[in-house]
Amino acid sequence: MSYKCIIKNERRYYKYSYSNFTQPILTSNGILGGDSFATVSSTIYSSDYPAYKAFDGRISTSGASSGWWAYATMPVWIEFYNPIPLNITKLKITNYNGYNAYIANYWASKKGEVYGSNDGVSWVLLTSYTNSVLSYNSSWDINLTHQGYYKYHKITSTEISAAYYGEGVHFQEIQITATQRIQNNATSSDYDVYEDVELYTPLYNNNSYYFVVVWVGEKKMELIAKLDKPYTDDEAFKFSALYITKKIIETENGLEVYDFTSQELNLRKNEEIKQLRKERFLQESDPLKYEYEEALALGDTSVEEKKQAWLNKKKEIRESLPYLAEWFHLG
Repeated sequence: MSYKCIIKNERRYYKYSYSNFTQPILTSNGILGGDSFATVSSTIYSSDYPAYKAFDGRISTSGASSGWWAYATMPVWIEFYNPIPLNITKLKITNYNGYNAYIANYWASKKGEVYGSNDGVSWVLLTSYTNSVLSYNSSWDINLTHQGYYKYHKITSTEISAAYYGEGVHFQEIQITATQRIQNNATSSDYDVYEDVELYTPLYNNNSYYFVVVWVGEKKMELIAKLDKPYTDDEAFKFSALYITKKIIETENGLEVYDFTSQELNLRKNEEIKQLRKERFLQESDPLKYEYEEALALGDTSVEEKKQAWLNKKKEIRESLPYLAEWFHLG
């Protein structure tokens, strides 16, 4: 039996909106790369001084377990993540406000850098800082003037006021002043960026099957599987499938029409492919995407070249890892 499938391109448009960032109060470190604000650090003195205590809102609260404390040889760092990209203009740092003012005068940060990233792997230096406000329970600012928007930020400390029984840095609190950039759906007449995606409409005679799109080969929709029941994670992937055996056989309303025939296939489970793709996107295509977004924000003349490099890498990864991307019940 032969089936046909119409393939078409759709360009999706997006427009940015901007608003002031409201810093959340943390009660745990959270998970970087997730749906909410989170933090992590290179090291901590003990479990009483985790990274999140630099974002817990307890600016003037004293105590032996107050703030974030990294007890290690320089450099040390604290990293924070926000799911919506931020353009940070100021970081307000409050020095140690614990039980011993003498310690604070030793473990205040004097020098360091601030970095931005959109994948937590490739970092851009945003500014270097030098701080002379070293006293107990005092605050000082790191001012930033860059134009980029980043999901990940890292504050490093490369020099401290003085060592006291070993090196270390203590931040009572970090307060963030920033603008966030939100991506919204838009129209072709008013947009900031766009993305080209491919859609399909299956043509069929039997409405009792489930069909699945798999990304493989030169076309994203080159494999469509037919099953008697919906897929579950516990089921193996052995089924009779439909795949393209010919090039375009005709056009229909200006769209490309492909011919499909049957073949037995074995594929890996959806969740396994999803994880493999996620790892490769993170390592290979996401850095290219962030280079494109940075070029776009700065008005760089290489923006289209960087965009194409990103899209080509995404395509390469998808084609190397056939993925059961969408399920459709036809009927």
